[in-house]
Amino acid sequence: MDKVIVESKALDSSIFALGSQGKTGAALMAVTKLIENHEILRSSLISKERTLYDGFQIAVTKKKTCKQAEEYLRQAYEIASSILSPLSAKPLMLSEYIKDIQTNPNFLRFE
Repeated sequence: MDKVIVESKALDSSIFALGSQGKTGAALMAVTKLIENHEILRSSLISKERTLYDGFQIAVTKKKTCKQAEEYLRQAYEIASSILSPLSAKPLMLSEYIKDIQTNPNFLRFE
């Protein structure tokens, strides 16, 4: 279990570093692995939502991963709206991106 915790911390640190370098594939693989680790560790829903949102922010930067971005966004919204008031900032922001993904400032940033 300690190994999974250490790996999760490293993955969490690497996601945005890879994404900001335009290494979308590597960053999204890290997101996928971290989500798996959240399940193993039975992490809080807030942690899982944050990872899904990070995945959305990275996947939305390229056309070929926009479908994946939409799925991350949908899952993040489901979690956020189930644990927070639907009228709080996070679910409202996510619902706006669901309505129009192109409003995200990272939309197709690396195209």
